[in-house]
Amino acid sequence: MKPLYFVIFFSPQFFYLKHFLLLIPLCIILLSCMGVFAAYYITLAGMSLLNFTFLFISVVFAMGYLTAILGQLKPAFTFKILIYSLAVETILLAVQLIL
Repeated sequence: MKPLYFVIFFSPQFFYLKHFLLLIPLCIILLSCMGVFAAYYITLAGMSLLNFTFLFISVVFAMGYLTAILGQLKPAFTFKILIYSLAVETILLAVQLIL
């Protein structure tokens, strides 16, 4: 039996690496939509220094994946960037929805 962390991380990574070229457009659209939702709710709350910082972080992480793809980095590294970017965008969106 495989450990839980293996199933959660390595199974999607294997699928991503196997279908790398097919998943690039889907991942860009998914990350862009998450970034737009996060940016919308951040700017909806007003533009204080904290919200401006959240917006900056959101844009940096949303563009990080696109930069990794355009820079032709290794697919395994782009998968890690995708996971981190999705996590940060989701956290920022959750924080804005809670506040």
